[in-house]
Amino acid sequence: MRNKTDPDQELWRWWDPTRRFPNGRREMECEACVRPPDTNHSKPNRTAPIPPTATRLCHRRPCAPLAWSPGCYCESMMCVEGASSGALCLVFMLFFVPHCLSQKLEANLSALLTIDASPQSNHMIPETLFGIFFEEINHAGAGGIWAELVSNRGKLNTHPEISEENVTTLVDLAIGFEAGGPSTPSNIDPWAIIGNESSIYVSTERTSCFTRNEVALKMEVLCGEGESVACPDGVGIYNPGFWGMNIEEKKVYNLILYLRSPDSIDISVSLTSSDGLLKLASTNIVADASDVSNWTRVELQLEAIATDRTARLQLTTTKKGIIWFDQVSLIPLDTYKGHGFRKELISMVENLKPRFIRFPGGCFVEGEWLRNAFRWRETIGPWEERPGHFGDVWMYWTDDGLGYLEFLQVFVVVMVCCSFLRTLVQPPYGYSTMELAIRIKWILPAFLLLCRHDVLDSIEFARGSPDSKWGSVRAEMGHPEPFQLEYVAVGNEDCWKKNYRGQSTTAVEEMTGENAEVDLPNWDESLWIAHRASIILGKATTISHIHAGMTWNYLKFYYAIKAVYPDIKIISNCDGSSSPLDHPADFYDYHVYTSAGNLFKRNNQFDRTSRTGPKAFVSEYAVTGSDAGKGSLLASLGEAAFLIGVERNSDVVSMASYAPLFVNTNDRRWNPDAIVFDSWQQYGTPSYWMQYFFRESSGATFHPSKVQTNSSSLVASAITWQDPADNQNYLRIKVVNFGKDSVSLKISINGLESAINSFGSTTILTSDNLMDENSFALPNKVVPVSSVLPNAGTAMDVVIAPQSLTSFDLPLAAAEFRSAI
Repeated sequence: MRNKTDPDQELWRWWDPTRRFPNGRREMECEACVRPPDTNHSKPNRTAPIPPTATRLCHRRPCAPLAWSPGCYCESMMCVEGASSGALCLVFMLFFVPHCLSQKLEANLSALLTIDASPQSNHMIPETLFGIFFEEINHAGAGGIWAELVSNRGKLNTHPEISEENVTTLVDLAIGFEAGGPSTPSNIDPWAIIGNESSIYVSTERTSCFTRNEVALKMEVLCGEGESVACPDGVGIYNPGFWGMNIEEKKVYNLILYLRSPDSIDISVSLTSSDGLLKLASTNIVADASDVSNWTRVELQLEAIATDRTARLQLTTTKKGIIWFDQVSLIPLDTYKGHGFRKELISMVENLKPRFIRFPGGCFVEGEWLRNAFRWRETIGPWEERPGHFGDVWMYWTDDGLGYLEFLQVFVVVMVCCSFLRTLVQPPYGYSTMELAIRIKWILPAFLLLCRHDVLDSIEFARGSPDSKWGSVRAEMGHPEPFQLEYVAVGNEDCWKKNYRGQSTTAVEEMTGENAEVDLPNWDESLWIAHRASIILGKATTISHIHAGMTWNYLKFYYAIKAVYPDIKIISNCDGSSSPLDHPADFYDYHVYTSAGNLFKRNNQFDRTSRTGPKAFVSEYAVTGSDAGKGSLLASLGEAAFLIGVERNSDVVSMASYAPLFVNTNDRRWNPDAIVFDSWQQYGTPSYWMQYFFRESSGATFHPSKVQTNSSSLVASAITWQDPADNQNYLRIKVVNFGKDSVSLKISINGLESAINSFGSTTILTSDNLMDENSFALPNKVVPVSSVLPNAGTAMDVVIAPQSLTSFDLPLAAAEFRSAI
């Protein structure tokens, strides 16, 4: 029992760990501390049971800082095991919690929020408003969401090498036992040798059975039983994965490798500790020479008997002889819905309820050089035949096991609506400006025609019928149903670059002339463009006119796609938020990376945007610089205010996504990011949790609102949304307080057709310090904290904490219920 007079007493509450909630989460055993009344302190002192930085513990995992106020007891706390790292801690501080908050927060400012919920004032928010942007950066894919544990499993790269004689000549470059150079010997890093030069010799040869991945590893064992040099413990090679393999007890791992040998073999396949001393799982490959004289595929499973977060894969033998290896893969059987993705990372994405995905990335898709651009054709088919490529923007190799089809598959499973935004090519930016100035006359006609065909083929692969050329390829790969591909972005931050933009729609439409009969097999670029433009515009266009008007590359792609897929929405790189575009587009791309204060002010960025013309796609937004740290509360508040502005202007803004989404903490190429992870653990930054407040906004009803206050640090929005789990309707009010003072906020809701139930909920994202961040040690230091809101109604008085994001969810009652006010 609680003793209110004992300042050192703690209250323990034990919850049933077997209880499960409808969403599958499990109630966990929790500890809650209680501070007695102390009206002499505005904050708890350091000697009391709950210091300002106190944490709640759920199975010894730290949760969010415990909300505290003088004279109040946090009666109950429940930690719910969720999809993210650690536990998602939700605090249910019953009737007295709002009173606690009001006692704690002595409001220095006052404000009035008026919400017009009348039907005639509402507008529907697009179904696709909030989604995600995935880019292969920070090892987000390779060594990240893609569950492949082996780094450098064996590749050959094939890419277009531009030459003045033939712009489409394909030059095969051996990328070694994956990531080497154009010839053998190749770089086998991070593979390493077990043994010394007297017992083993390792080299690479172009002898693989895979025509697109010709380089294999040759292991010559010089020691063995009866030889002058013995190797009783075995010699061979090992792979440490991406900064160590996460091997977990009782989990099963699927190993595939290819080998050949002129001799009989006895190979030990082991998962071991990083020093090789502790075996976590082991089996043997034993075969006669006749069985492995040719390349042989071996597949086996390893079940771990212990856990090691930095393990490695070993291939060793004690038998003298020569063995060739190629295409070694190790993936846990337990992946996200069997699609080969890390469950815990994709579950965190799923928790945000995104409505679209933009991929395969921004800078990654085009590369610094064209030969290093993302080529969708080379990312489909058997993984053993995918050549992979070097991402020369973020400077690491990707084996493209995470390819075009894998993206489409997993996000169709995850998303309500999977929208594919693909930057296919940004000619002529694959080469340096000076080099292109020399080559531009010959590179554009032939190469751009090739690229446009590549665009159309990629769209057909995604959404073509199973009877079409590329749709049949997709069907053969196990997915006959077309994917819901709706958008194509042409370029990435390329508007300012030479040769991107074209003439305006009006200028093209004014071109008239005779429509030449086209012999399709003999199309050249000008004839092809003229013919396509004639189809789109519904009037004849001359070849000379259209060629003169199409010297810019964006229009070439725009008309090529629209001619075949008129329903696909084309996204331009040029910003149309302040002035009209000078070229046709369905959407325009808007990127913003700035300080927290600047992004807060940009909540009105689209207030004065024209209500006609292309819609905005805010595909990249984030607070960066000193305000961001590695993901701070301050950054999340600036971003939340900006998104409230996006909601308010969702009649002209159709999509928005944070960037970047993921970072492997071992290779932080960009900072900050939404989800941080290593080989076995992960957490969301405050910017991730900020998006949690907006996950019900897509497809909701927006209600105009107005804040009346002397402070410029307050922004708010209101929506009505429906929970699909029980079809309950809610009015959600979000408020960002960017200032240092608490605010006494009077909320007035007018025109609401449904009554409000008397009990709602309040969710707050805040912390003691604006620069507070989450970490592996404290993954839930800054996370949403929820409490019951009594006396909910159309008129409410609440206190908004300083430097916070707060939401109020008010359940709308059935007709027989009456509002509390």
